[in-house]
Amino acid sequence: MEYTSAGFEGQAASDLRSAQAIARDCQSGHALATAMFLAQQSMEKNLKSAILRLDENLRIGLGEGFYRNGLGHTIYARPDLLYLNCLKGIGFPRGLDDRDALESAYAGFYDHVKMDLDRFKKFGKSSGPELFSQRIQDLLLLHCLRVRLPDGELRELDTYARKIFEAMHAGDPAARRPSRFANREPKAGMRAILTDGALLKRLRMSHYQDYSRVVDLSDNENLVMSLAQKAQNIEEGRKAGKVSPKVAKRLVNVVAIQYAVISLAGFAGSYLRLLPHSTRGRYPRTLHNGRSTTEVYASQLDNVLYEVFVVADYNHMRISWMNIHIDGLCGVRRGVGHDVSVREGWLADPTGRV
Repeated sequence: MEYTSAGFEGQAASDLRSAQAIARDCQSGHALATAMFLAQQSMEKNLKSAILRLDENLRIGLGEGFYRNGLGHTIYARPDLLYLNCLKGIGFPRGLDDRDALESAYAGFYDHVKMDLDRFKKFGKSSGPELFSQRIQDLLLLHCLRVRLPDGELRELDTYARKIFEAMHAGDPAARRPSRFANREPKAGMRAILTDGALLKRLRMSHYQDYSRVVDLSDNENLVMSLAQKAQNIEEGRKAGKVSPKVAKRLVNVVAIQYAVISLAGFAGSYLRLLPHSTRGRYPRTLHNGRSTTEVYASQLDNVLYEVFVVADYNHMRISWMNIHIDGLCGVRRGVGHDVSVREGWLADPTGRV
């Protein structure tokens, strides 16, 4: 295969280091735009590395056509296609038709797979290009950079987020509604903070704690534990002779696929938030409000520094966690280390990184 997980992971790290170096050393609008473009590319390549890692671990054989034509958009637009391609690649017993084989190994397994597919299909429809318009991308870029938006434009972003939420969670009373978009306090003094490793470490810890309050980080651990228990139940079914070793292996592989695709879908919000920088950070243009992107980036130096040194860096760490869990559920060890070491590395003195 032309593409490898390690290759994408290494390039993602290189893009992030380049983004940080450019943002730290250059203050022009053109340079800061490039830094945000590279931060977006870093996250996209990191997410692609997760798909490749799953493919490599399970020998799914998604093929060159899938990677060339669908990899970039699968992450947020068609997770159902990724799910189906992975199931097909591991020889899932007669696709989704062999309900008896599934139920004999794990009660409710078939229904779980069908439920995931239905949810992913709804997600793809709700986040498609008809909703992710050029104007919405302009607004997301400005909001990402903490530019103050009028109430009407904040309501447009709320409407966009609500449509995605309703498509994903219709009829689920337990689903947590998305927070309303609000203007965020601009960052200040970032250049001084970057020269002090202790200050940057505290800022990163603050971001970690703020994110933990908005999104319960234990949810991911709970997902891993529940899927690990599911895999154990399948193994017990194999030992009891309820399912053949061949089918049991396939079902355990489905568990790993479930985790990977659910986790990738969980990154969609962060991915979509950065996606406008893939074009507006790469090519100067005029936004809907008449301002040039170069002018906007130049006016938001501190906020760009915060994005590339704190937010983008944090997402890099979260995806590293995800890749470690994918390896674990696939029964693969790559010598990466425990999750805690990943977090401690992220919180460590970072001044020598770039």
